[in-house]
Amino acid sequence: MASLHLSSEELSCPVCCEIFKSPVILSCSHSVCEECLQQFWRTTKTQECPVCRRSSKLEPPVNLALKNLCESFLKDIRSSGSEEICSLHNEKLKLFCLEDKQPVCVVCRDSQKHANHTFRPISEVGPSYKVSSPLLCPSITSKESHLQSWSSRKNMISLNKIDEIRKKSILIEDGNPARYCLQKNADNLDHPEPYRKITFGNRDRQKPHKIILMVGETGTGKTTLINAMINYMLGVQREDKIWFEITDDQSDRTSVHSQTSSVTVYGFYPQESPIHLTIIDTPGYGDTRGIDLEKKITKSLLSLSKSAEVIHEIHAVCLVIKATQNRLSDRQIYIFDAVQSLFGRNIAENIVLLFTYSDGARPKNALMAVKEAKIKCAVNDKNQPVFFLFNNCQSKADEDDDEDEEDREQRLNQSWKHSFKGMMQLFKFLDTIQPKSLKMTRDVLQKRKQLEANISNLKARVQTTELKQNELKKTQEALEKNKEPANFKYEVEVPYKEWVDIDTSVAKAAMCCTICEENCHYPGCWWTSDLSWCSSMRNNHCTVCTNKCHFSKHIKAAKIYVTKTKKEKGTYEDLKKKYDGKIGDGKCVVKMLEEELQELEKEKIKLVNEAFHCVETLEQIALNADSLLTLQNIDFLIEKMKEINESEKAGTLENIKKRAGERKQGPLGYLTRFFKK
Repeated sequence: MASLHLSSEELSCPVCCEIFKSPVILSCSHSVCEECLQQFWRTTKTQECPVCRRSSKLEPPVNLALKNLCESFLKDIRSSGSEEICSLHNEKLKLFCLEDKQPVCVVCRDSQKHANHTFRPISEVGPSYKVSSPLLCPSITSKESHLQSWSSRKNMISLNKIDEIRKKSILIEDGNPARYCLQKNADNLDHPEPYRKITFGNRDRQKPHKIILMVGETGTGKTTLINAMINYMLGVQREDKIWFEITDDQSDRTSVHSQTSSVTVYGFYPQESPIHLTIIDTPGYGDTRGIDLEKKITKSLLSLSKSAEVIHEIHAVCLVIKATQNRLSDRQIYIFDAVQSLFGRNIAENIVLLFTYSDGARPKNALMAVKEAKIKCAVNDKNQPVFFLFNNCQSKADEDDDEDEEDREQRLNQSWKHSFKGMMQLFKFLDTIQPKSLKMTRDVLQKRKQLEANISNLKARVQTTELKQNELKKTQEALEKNKEPANFKYEVEVPYKEWVDIDTSVAKAAMCCTICEENCHYPGCWWTSDLSWCSSMRNNHCTVCTNKCHFSKHIKAAKIYVTKTKKEKGTYEDLKKKYDGKIGDGKCVVKMLEEELQELEKEKIKLVNEAFHCVETLEQIALNADSLLTLQNIDFLIEKMKEINESEKAGTLENIKKRAGERKQGPLGYLTRFFKK
């Protein structure tokens, strides 16, 4: 029974993912099935370890200790009859939780997750409660049970039904497997909406419905992963030699562009599946389209959370990362930072890591990179990140003339097995995790957008104030030199607002207030024509402009307000006209200018405090409170807080900057350079 203290994962070959059969130990200390190793060497024509790629002896010795453990492990499983093993605690699943409708072990029973729940011996539970489908079985079973469950998936969707789906689909490419595009409905393809929707089948409201969000860097393989989910739910197996795709290639992309160019909502509702799935796919972060694309993603998600699609909760945020990832560049740290900046604090335990291009081994370097980036995500009972492994090569039909047919078939089988094992585990996670409301995430997105607009207007207000101060100084100097009003002449630089064309590389449109002459939503106001629906509006009034004007006082156009200066010459009479004849002598001129300056100062103080309030709120609700977009403006806000004698608030901002420390200086430099482009 000692072998049961080890999990099936620890006793699995990194190549075939099965319990070891005749394991041999290599000079690097890794163990592999003897047959798998020989097959790997024949395929690669090298004598390297399949895990770490170090060279090894031609005839490595048998790992007798590991072989005995595996035999004992399999013997214990067989002697336990049909009982499954809890992978979290390596205990037999002897109980059934009536609240969660899932088999549990005695350790699960005493955990916080099942507090105050009712349990029955699993032998007493009626067959109607027991779940055989791998999509619905919430307990993670032993390796042997996993494979048995997967092989029975054909009972869910028959071969005839798969063939019927194939006949209705469009052949993309013949081969092994043959690639087919599913027949689907597409909405919002030609409309100025913030997202696109593609559906397969009709949603059944009586079935469990899971919603996941896919995010990651360009080139990590999100598109292939989405299609793997579809094939998993359809029950497609390797021997079917077929591969279905739901994803839509929106445009021809180079290697530096994301295959997905806008947020896409995939609704996958096959009639035969026990669950229905909605996948929200985002364009890849960090491609050459730059920061504006990231802002567009943020605004699309905010709009989607308020839309008629009624996506008010989410089961999982899937962060897609290459398993080969090791050291993070400044660009990659920025990408991870931008992804985490999207969400509210309550989403952390629903964020999971999907490692692509995996060979089945634990991605130690990638996990270390995740730790260094301080990515917040779900953790297991050992406080380690929850992750799933995928190969991403199971759909490739490429032929290698030099590759033996038997070797190629085994390689594809292993790729398929790697990915669908990970998919099985992912769907089990989806079945047990509680969905999280997106309300806090909506508030985070709203506050980040408001902070960005406040900073922009504050900088414009500071520029106007400085120009007004200069005008006051010049006027005072002119009055000192010309004591008599009749001799008074002056020349000063005065500010004014001009409505200019937008730089199309930054944005396509902006929403501006015609009363305050301010840019209330820029960049990013690109999809809605009804300004009352703009995310800057609340109760039909703007949350950004100085006077919080009604939406009817705003306009959307490819123009923005820019503060400019011009030299103005005049006499004392000109000043009287400028101030509607309200001045009587030189001192009153100065007084009127001082009053204007005081009003500008009040507006500046208001904007500074509003910006601080945004930062303060984000500290409380954001998953990533000290995001790079906040840190980019932190010094500016600290300076302005000190100018208005708010030393305590300035100290709060300095603590945020200190907390971020040197860790974010590199990616912050990357962000700054990108904004200058």
